[in-house]
Order: sequence, then structure tokens, then C-alpha cells
Amino acid sequence: MNLLSNILNMLRVQSDGSDTVLWLSHHIPKTAGTSLKLGYAEAFGTRAIRQLYSPEEVKHVGNGGKILLPYGTKILHGHFHAHPEQLKLYPNAKRIVWVRDPVERAWSLLGHLLAVQRSKEEYQIIYNEFGENIEKNKLDVFEFFLTHPRLQILNRPYQNHFSKVPISDFHFVGRTHCYAEDLQRLSQVMGTEIPLLEKNVRASGQGLPANREQYQKLLENEYNIVDGFL
Repeated sequence: MNLLSNILNMLRVQSDGSDTVLWLSHHIPKTAGTSLKLGYAEAFGTRAIRQLYSPEEVKHVGNGGKILLPYGTKILHGHFHAHPEQLKLYPNAKRIVWVRDPVERAWSLLGHLLAVQRSKEEYQIIYNEFGENIEKNKLDVFEFFLTHPRLQILNRPYQNHFSKVPISDFHFVGRTHCYAEDLQRLSQVMGTEIPLLEKNVRASGQGLPANREQYQKLLENEYNIVDGFL
């Protein structure tokens, strides 16, 4: 009997999770995904959540690939792109995503890059241009960040993320500027109270001018995708 139990437990651990996964939670960088992850863990327990942040797994799952999951996994949460094949692999799952004003998201991403990602190539590109004047000329740095050919990939997350599955096909779209309100809405959708636990939060738009038209034009294609959901 013990041998049979051990075999069954091994099979559960190595399950692909296709029947138990209920939510595909797509975390676009700088859209409150870290805070949401903490809320999920509190509401569902850490074992129910499979985090997808390693580059290899993110790419594999984002291309519609399959991965083994611990038995009982209910939520896939991470930076993986949406792909039509995912709902074939996880037929009981529904999609979740949060969006943020494109200019404010890019501003927050730049702040994160300058503060804690100085070893990255993207930081070095900016430093080579501005040197020690990065913090003194933040708005000039921001325009450079939005227009430099090698940095633009960081500022088209919506174009990249929704290239294969349109945002209109998502079951839930949250707004980071209404995080507390929309978290309650998500709690109702998921049938479980998700606590408000904020981490890695940068004030939206602090330091940006009131007139952001020049930046909005640079991110026009991003606004075209999410404007109706902001």
C-alpha cells in the first residue's frame, strides 16, 4: 500500500497541471505584478502558484510550450506572453492581466533601471550618453530612453504581449491606477479575497510634467492597444 501511495504521489508531483490550472496571470513589467504575486500567495497559498520568471521558461511558455507543474497548481503567474496554445494546454484556465498608462509605465521602468539594474546593458547605454548627469537631466534621459533604437524594445510591452492574443480576449483586465478597487473586482472574479499587499511600488508619474503629449506621441502604438482599458 505504501508503495502504491508513493507512486501516486510521484505522479501527482510530475503532473502537467492541465486540469488544475484555473488562471493564467500575465505580468507585464511595472504593472503591479509583484504586489499581485504576494496577494495570490496569501489568498491561495504558495503551492498553488507557479511563478514564471526565468528567461528560458518565459520564452518557452510564451511560445505555447508545455511545462511540468506541481500537483494542485492553480495559477501560472509571470512575464510569459499570451499564446493561443496555452488555453489548449490548460482548458479550464482564464487569462488575467493588468495594464498601466504607457508613459507612466515607461517612466517607472526607467526609474527601476537607474536605481537597481546598473549592471544591465541598457543602463550602460544611458550612462555612456549622460554620464554622472543622469539624475540631473531625468527628462532628457527619458526622451532618450523612449527613442534610442536599442532601448525601444523595453517600451513596447503591449505590442509584444498582445501580438498573438488580443487584450479583448482576456477574462480580466485590471488598472494599476485603480489597484485597490480592481483588486476587489478580481477577488470577485476569482472567488477568493485577495489582500492588498504592495511591494516594489513607484509613484505613478512623479517627476513627469503635466503636459505629456510629446511622450504620448512616442508611445502612440502602445496607447492604441490599451486606451480602452485604462
